[in-house]
Amino acid sequence: MPAAAESSAAGEGTVFCWGAWLRRSRLELMLEAADARRRWRGMLCLTLAAGLLVWGQTILEPVLQGVGFLVYWLVCLLFTLAAIVIALLDIRVMRRRVREQHRHLLQQVLDELESKKKPDSDQRAQTPGSGRC
Repeated sequence: MPAAAESSAAGEGTVFCWGAWLRRSRLELMLEAADARRRWRGMLCLTLAAGLLVWGQTILEPVLQGVGFLVYWLVCLLFTLAAIVIALLDIRVMRRRVREQHRHLLQQVLDELESKKKPDSDQRAQTPGSGRC
């Protein structure tokens, strides 16, 4: 497979670089993998907390007394708090990513507008008498 392949979109000759696309797609996959790991951990903590809650209220209720009762419910509380913290971290990461994408898109649009505007102003400067008075 060649390193670059030419493609024609709407009559324009553009060059598509496979290497850049592969690097970008790997980066996106890594970000998605990190998101998936974080969400799996959150789901695991939430499932364990829910399981401990059900078991503590049904099967283990007669057994849990004294210090065992306190330790059991503290572990359940820790799993619940871990799920909450992981969810808040996920929200923070998503908001940061959306903010970065928004900035990138805005910069890209401004660059495109500037590049479209530049050739017009160059042509007006070169052609005498074409400007308005």
